[in-house]
Amino acid sequence: FYKNDEMQDYHLENGYNLDINGEGCFGIEAKNTTLNGIATLFEFDNDSDFEPYDINLHFDNVFYYVLVLPELIENSLFCQNIHNLFINILHEKKVE
Repeated sequence: FYKNDEMQDYHLENGYNLDINGEGCFGIEAKNTTLNGIATLFEFDNDSDFEPYDINLHFDNVFYYVLVLPELIENSLFCQNIHNLFINILHEKKVE
């Protein structure tokens, strides 16, 4: 996403990066997939006094989201704000 042509041009020349105003392009990828795999269980219900063991996971219609920001959220107020907006939108979606 970009707010104007100038920001897009800057992005095309410099990649994901902050401009002089501390802003930059960012991207969101959203996909629906299935997840079938094996995970090792180390803790369950806050109990970890057992030997780790493998569990099978089979999920249909798993949604995942990838947010690509021009800088680490710890280093940029702009990126923190975009990240917080993104998280808030995801939480609102769960409530509906």
